[in-house]
Amino acid sequence: MDQHRELLTQLAKHNANNSSIVSSIYEYFKNEAITILKQDLKNQTSKVPLELVAKHYSNTILLVLKWIFIENHPLSKREAMEYVDELLEK
Repeated sequence: MDQHRELLTQLAKHNANNSSIVSSIYEYFKNEAITILKQDLKNQTSKVPLELVAKHYSNTILLVLKWIFIENHPLSKREAMEYVDELLEK
């Protein structure tokens, strides 16, 4: 995301939040995040099913990315990661 910040900012600027391109990009990132998180979390033990944990984490990550790119609240990568960490602690 950080490598393509300018492109994502321009896409968000010139397309409505509910446009098909923004929705497609969001769905793509959501599915990728869930896949990556399920792989990273597979060795952790929890009462909560792995898929649900991965969806919870991915929703939080995407919420912060939406805040940055779609709702135009520029944050550094470090700040974004701090927001995700804090939101997941709550």
